[in-house]
Amino acid sequence: MGSGRRLGFLRDIGDFRFKLWLDGNADKFLSEVGVVEDMNVLDFGCGSGRYSIAAARLVGGRGRVYSLDVDGEALKRLSFNSRSVGFNSETK
Repeated sequence: MGSGRRLGFLRDIGDFRFKLWLDGNADKFLSEVGVVEDMNVLDFGCGSGRYSIAAARLVGGRGRVYSLDVDGEALKRLSFNSRSVGFNSETK
């Protein structure tokens, strides 16, 4: 399980650079904060779902990722994107 200690360098970079780093390293970040196989994960305010899809890769077939957002169109895009990379997707 990740300890988060290796991410200490992030506090020294600016907000914009931090967001760019996160967007390009969602899998690494989620792994480092402890997302592992068979977990259940909630992506609250999921938007486009970059972290939902990354989390789904990490939790595997027996884990679950729940994605929540107030923007119904964002959820539709996430559902389409997740199916296009091979994940089952349900919208409720």
